[in-house]
Amino acid sequence: MARIGIVLAAAAVGFAATGCARTDGDRIVGTWHCTKSASGVRDRQVVFTDEKRFTTTFTVRQNNNDMPIRFTGRYEVADGRLTLTVNENLGAKDEYKIITLTDTELVLERADGPSEGRRDEYLRR
Repeated sequence: MARIGIVLAAAAVGFAATGCARTDGDRIVGTWHCTKSASGVRDRQVVFTDEKRFTTTFTVRQNNNDMPIRFTGRYEVADGRLTLTVNENLGAKDEYKIITLTDTELVLERADGPSEGRRDEYLRR
């Protein structure tokens, strides 16, 4: 009888450990600051929420003036990819391959369009 109790306890611990594993969708939630950008924008920050929404802000230089830019939309994480839908009415989407996603580091590679293959690196703030 004691063996059954030990086996059940071990099974419960194993189940609890696998049930607590964080997915990429869970891990991406939070505020990320860009440390290296292939696009050359400055001060980029991205915030991903539990509600699958995102906000990104950055600065571009035009005519010797800094212009702050802000985009909002929805995101999806699936199969090692991040899809951003910037304008939900028009369905404008950007797709990225997730190269690295840890609790503190995010590396994205553009998966489509003219910027395909370009990487951006982020740290969690």
